[in-house]
Amino acid sequence: MPRILVADDYRSQAGADMQRSQAVLACGQHLAGMWGQQVDVLHVQDLETFFPPGKAYIKMARQLLQSNKQNIGELESALPPGSRVLLLRGAIVPTLLKTAHKKGMYSALVLGTRGKRGLEKMILGSASEEVLRNSKIPTVVLGPQSQTKDAATRTGPIVLGSDLGRNSKSAEKYALMLAKKAKSRVLLVHALADGYPPAIQAGLTGTAPLREMQIIFDELRTNALSGLKKKALAFQKAGVSCDIRLDEKALSAGEALLKVSQEAKASAIVVGTHGRTRLGTAFFGSTVRDLIIASPVPVHVLRSLV
Repeated sequence: MPRILVADDYRSQAGADMQRSQAVLACGQHLAGMWGQQVDVLHVQDLETFFPPGKAYIKMARQLLQSNKQNIGELESALPPGSRVLLLRGAIVPTLLKTAHKKGMYSALVLGTRGKRGLEKMILGSASEEVLRNSKIPTVVLGPQSQTKDAATRTGPIVLGSDLGRNSKSAEKYALMLAKKAKSRVLLVHALADGYPPAIQAGLTGTAPLREMQIIFDELRTNALSGLKKKALAFQKAGVSCDIRLDEKALSAGEALLKVSQEAKASAIVVGTHGRTRLGTAFFGSTVRDLIIASPVPVHVLRSLV
């Protein structure tokens, strides 16, 4: 039976760090409960990065290792029966991904992020973002605005972002499964801005008169509505209620998803990503990073298979 892998930094269990860890664990347990699975809690110790080889650092490294074991031990005693705690040593991202990708072992990975910006954004950061780019299983991320137990375990509609193409198929399939398990409905969202760039470029370069621009926009709208209705019908035939939202005003898909999730008091947002080298352009014309940072609920990220 597959399990849910919950990964976080358990070195400091105070203040915001404790709140994040508790929310990430609550989210993992919430999913496990819906899916009839158990939870594995993972902490990766990258001692070599912080303590270079040398006698002067051996004592400090051992003290940190002992402190981490104590924190993990206290956590393990508070977990429900069937849960496991994994304390592994190595480079954080490779070790986490190697664990998550064990064949047939895990159905989803849950993690949190500090969601810093600018030069400090290295941890949406270096760890979380690198995991998102390379994870082969569904990855649930709790950004700064969703790191509470209430947000992590909320019930309500599932907001699904779709580009209406092949890149969203994995996310759509996952959202269907999630909705069935949660006995929830799906709000299928598409931002018309996703199809605007070529049309706008043509207008700016003078190759498309205003009247032709309007024709292009009308065609985009008609095609998008048609695509949304077809996909909604497929959800309904599979036994899941599905409503559609075509956003013609949002400047990005991320903006549209946030608006719908807030209005509908959603329980989760599901999106697909191409898994490119840089996440900034990986999510059909929007930014997964900014979506995660601003989302009031967990964001479920599915890597496209195409």
